Amino acid sequence: MSNTNKKQGRLIIVLGMHRSGTSAVTRGLQVVGASLGGNLYPAMAGVNEKGFWEDIELNSLDNEILKTIDSDWFRLAPINDFDLQNLRRKGYILKAAELLRRKVEATEIFAFKDPRAAKLLPFWNEVIDHLQLDANYLIVLRNPLSVVKSLEKRDGFAPEHGYLLWLGHVLESLYSSAERTRIVVNYDQLMHSPDREVARIADAFNLQINAKELTEYKNDFLDAQLRHTIYSPSDLLLDAACPPIVREVHSRLLAVASDEITINDPTILAEIARWTTEFERQKSVLGLADMQHSKIASLSQAVGERDGQIASLSQAVHERDGQIISLSQAVGERDGQIASLSQAVHERDGQIISLSQAVGERDGQIASLSQAVHERDGQIISLSQAVGERDGQIASLSQAVHERDGQITSLSQAVGERDGQIASLSQAVHERDGQIISLSQAVHERDGQITSLSQAVHERDGQIASLSQAVGERDGQIASLSQAVHERDSRIGDLTQTVVERDSLMAQICNSYSWRLTHPLRVSRLLMKRVKSGIKQPIRTIWRMLPLSIGQKFRLKAAVLRYFPIAERLVVERSPVANASLPTLPASDASNHYENEYRERFNVAVNRHGKDFVPLSAESVDAGRLTVKVIAFYLPQFHPVPENDENWGLGFTEWTNVSKATPQFSGHYQPRLPGELGFYDLRLKEVQHRQIELARRYGIHGFCYHHYWFGGKKILQKPFQQVLSDPSLDLPFCLCWANENWTRRWDGGDQEIILAQNHSPEDDLAFLADILPALQDSRYIRIDGKPLLIVYRPGLLPDPAATALRWRKAAAEAGLPGLFIASAATFGFEDYESIGYDGLVQFPPHNVAASDITSRQTLLNPNFSGHVYDYNEYAENATKVIADKKHTFPCVMMNWDNEARKPGKGHIFLGASPESYKSWLRRCFDFVLSNNKQSERLVFINAWNEWAEGTYLEPDRRYGYAYLHATADLLRQYYNSEDLDESIKINNQRFVKKNENALVAHLYYFDLLPELLSLIERNVNLDAFITIPVHFSREQVGEILASLDNVYVLRVQNRGRDILPFLNIYPIIKSYSYANLVKVHSKKSPQRADGALLRKRALLELLDPSIVPGVLRALNTDPKIGLIAPSNSLCSLSNSDYLINNRKQLNYCLSRLGLVDSSLNFEFIAGSMFWARVDALRMLSDLSLREEDFEEELGQLDGTLAHAIERLFCFLGKHVGYRTLPVDQIGISVA
Repeated sequence: MSNTNKKQGRLIIVLGMHRSGTSAVTRGLQVVGASLGGNLYPAMAGVNEKGFWEDIELNSLDNEILKTIDSDWFRLAPINDFDLQNLRRKGYILKAAELLRRKVEATEIFAFKDPRAAKLLPFWNEVIDHLQLDANYLIVLRNPLSVVKSLEKRDGFAPEHGYLLWLGHVLESLYSSAERTRIVVNYDQLMHSPDREVARIADAFNLQINAKELTEYKNDFLDAQLRHTIYSPSDLLLDAACPPIVREVHSRLLAVASDEITINDPTILAEIARWTTEFERQKSVLGLADMQHSKIASLSQAVGERDGQIASLSQAVHERDGQIISLSQAVGERDGQIASLSQAVHERDGQIISLSQAVGERDGQIASLSQAVHERDGQIISLSQAVGERDGQIASLSQAVHERDGQITSLSQAVGERDGQIASLSQAVHERDGQIISLSQAVHERDGQITSLSQAVHERDGQIASLSQAVGERDGQIASLSQAVHERDSRIGDLTQTVVERDSLMAQICNSYSWRLTHPLRVSRLLMKRVKSGIKQPIRTIWRMLPLSIGQKFRLKAAVLRYFPIAERLVVERSPVANASLPTLPASDASNHYENEYRERFNVAVNRHGKDFVPLSAESVDAGRLTVKVIAFYLPQFHPVPENDENWGLGFTEWTNVSKATPQFSGHYQPRLPGELGFYDLRLKEVQHRQIELARRYGIHGFCYHHYWFGGKKILQKPFQQVLSDPSLDLPFCLCWANENWTRRWDGGDQEIILAQNHSPEDDLAFLADILPALQDSRYIRIDGKPLLIVYRPGLLPDPAATALRWRKAAAEAGLPGLFIASAATFGFEDYESIGYDGLVQFPPHNVAASDITSRQTLLNPNFSGHVYDYNEYAENATKVIADKKHTFPCVMMNWDNEARKPGKGHIFLGASPESYKSWLRRCFDFVLSNNKQSERLVFINAWNEWAEGTYLEPDRRYGYAYLHATADLLRQYYNSEDLDESIKINNQRFVKKNENALVAHLYYFDLLPELLSLIERNVNLDAFITIPVHFSREQVGEILASLDNVYVLRVQNRGRDILPFLNIYPIIKSYSYANLVKVHSKKSPQRADGALLRKRALLELLDPSIVPGVLRALNTDPKIGLIAPSNSLCSLSNSDYLINNRKQLNYCLSRLGLVDSSLNFEFIAGSMFWARVDALRMLSDLSLREEDFEEELGQLDGTLAHAIERLFCFLGKHVGYRTLPVDQIGISVA
């Protein structure tokens, strides 16, 4: 057979009328190995309690096709050739083919069911033939009376309509499946004898039955409740509405379904042709019936609407009755007012008498005025007229009483108006109360800031006292050193004399007889030295040429040294670059490098924050939603102990070395100076409390304390003993036994042992007894209920497997459920299973290779003899080497740089940053979620406070809290996945555009939701769009959706500050054709004391209801205004402070827009909150940026892609012909 005829995939189509049991039959196809796909409609109570088993995409396509040809599933008329031609012309054949091909290719056998497919079977046959699929057709038969009753109950269809629908679907299924593999299955028979019917399907389609699936199908799925009605064939005879052809078709198909006759029997085929012809003849009648059915449906809908109107009118009548009662009561109140007014008339009568008396007084005045007139001849006529006017006034007093009555009525109306004013004033008072509450909250925040600043002042006072004490100590050291110099000078004189004496003695020896006698021995020594040198060089050459990776060489080296200590001097190359030529800067060029290093170190030393600095976060990680637990190794060597005093000097701690480190090459970050916690002393519990507070805030699950125990002697134990004895130090913990000898290793004295281990069976038991109180503590970290114990170097134990057995037995005897013993992956050891351990903990930088890049560095110290490695390469390799390993816990380091311990010869990893650390940590999270069971989803960090080795989570003066921030942000990204997308999708589908202007808000801080809701509720002429981070919980999202009736919500990753969320929602805003938008966000600016004030002022100037109408008026009347900014927010890039950290990213953005020659001196809106004409920002789409183009969110204050885009909004608007104005320059008064 040629390839053109080869079938491309296996397909089963389930055909049948709605309500015919097709869902139950389709579910049964899983028993014979068919897949229904993973995108199915969910069950629906009261309709299909156990599922429709319909593919959502195929169902949607069928609905779309029916709508395209002006049909529907309940239409009686079949589709015709004109409909098929229409579908071909509109590309539906290709669209269906692409969809079906994707479904079929995803599985060996694909089955789908949609009753609409029976009506559209000629269309689907054309698609199937085009794809050359091996298609099988399963026609489901059910008593048409059951179908008719179900449709009548669910859809209100007349029985006649239901019977004809059943007939149309069945005849199309029979006629269009001719000459294809098919079978008829009786739904009622399936419910009665599922084994037999499933066997018929398997036999017809040459499939195998899965016995387990069949049992589950029969026992768990099939249920008598699936059938709401059961009718016999004879019941059809009793229903006058049933056409005779329906009874005939049903009767003959019952015989086919019972295997009394085959479906391809010539008799049956002839009858199918006859039935189909007869049905086709009624096409015009069926079309008319469809029209009548549509009219009936419309009339039913109209009747429903009228019923609603009647109910509304009845409610209105009821309300009017209530109003009549209220008015009757008002009439009574008016009667009281009339009595009051009568009293007022009586009072007015008294006033009239008073006025009459006043008239008498006026007569006296007239007489006086007459005299005055005589005196003023020119005024006589006017005064006579005045007398007449007074007479008129007296006569009109009676009329005035009537006018007063009218005034009383007006005053009554005025009282009602005053009542309205009182209500408005009450509302204003309520709003003022809200403002008072906000101001009280602001006062409370200021009080907190004052307290924090007071605490900072107190801490600075302590640091000043410590530094003053240190200065005094240094003065003492200077005096001691001066004394020592004097002593050395004396000693030099003595040694000079000794040298003279020794020279004289050597001359005597060389001239002696014995010296000449031993000359042959000295010659043989020189020969042996040359032989030794000749052996060493070939061995080194072989070592370099070994076809092994660096990591494999390290493991081989560890094994050789362990079993052959004498080989150390011959095999190990201590300084691979000792003889390499490392470029140093010429004297003429070196000054810039030294100057740059000096400036950077000076800024760190004086605590001046640069662009890398991330401030303390006000947020806390929700520990209840974590899917991965992070444990940080903890070094307790930050307090004096006698052993350190004796070997490194009085008062020695880790800080002694840390503060003395210097940069060895350009870009080398040293010294590393602590931030908030300072040069702390772990004898102070306050330090540990703050460490735990920070760890918990940023999501660190617990600390793994390095435990120093040497044959019963413990050192550096005080910090952990304080934890054990104080329940308030409540962060979970575990122990890592540092079971190697304690040597002067970082001073170069590898062989000089300070405290030695004495491993023995007795030691094993004594060690476990020592840590037993910790293992029994409720805070101790456990895996499957077993305390986690890490051993740093199990290879040093004589028999680590026997030690593990002793520990497990002792733990069981102490009542513990066992131990989870893990080995650290150090010094080449990784085979934890061979020694009976339970797991492996990575311990970087051990056991993983990275390129030595020392020769690429520009040295500041020409005598530097250490090594520089590639951090990012190491991070990549560290996750590769554990791929697919079980019971393995990855570990991440922030950096590694032990220059503080080995001045001028440290091992340094270059290229580390909070962002690269976060990427490595992300891969570790992915590893444990994919490879480890839930109780073993732990990731370790080396370390919380290894300051002398350059790897620490604690804040420092350069990066601040950046590494903690990166950890917390990643933990939030891996919160428990809550199914919120469907709720948000439904909400957004209900969203309706009501206005021409949109409010676009990024809500990162959920506690600011009330502030945002207040702004939205007060601006009803704005449609609300809100972007939220994915770590918001179900409750938080639910509160947002419940608080707003009409809002569009978009979940986004916490990346790109508020800028990337805006870029994501901007196309949606454009799709709704909004004219203008206002962009705001929940800005806190925790690094600034006035951050909340800046936010509130910007929001007030942009969204206060008294300002918004003026803004919209300016945008509508001046077509050249593109953006409107808060007052005093416009800044210029001509100020280098705004450009210095953002130049690179700005040039990157401009290059993507083809504007590489643009001058970087334009203005921008600081804070990125503004009004904008939507068209003014259209060039944002031309940036074509992806989410991964934006940096990982680390709390950066400047220098990111988001900061660059913030500076582009005004520029992009200007480039397309718009200008930017502050809100106080558009005719609006801003308080």
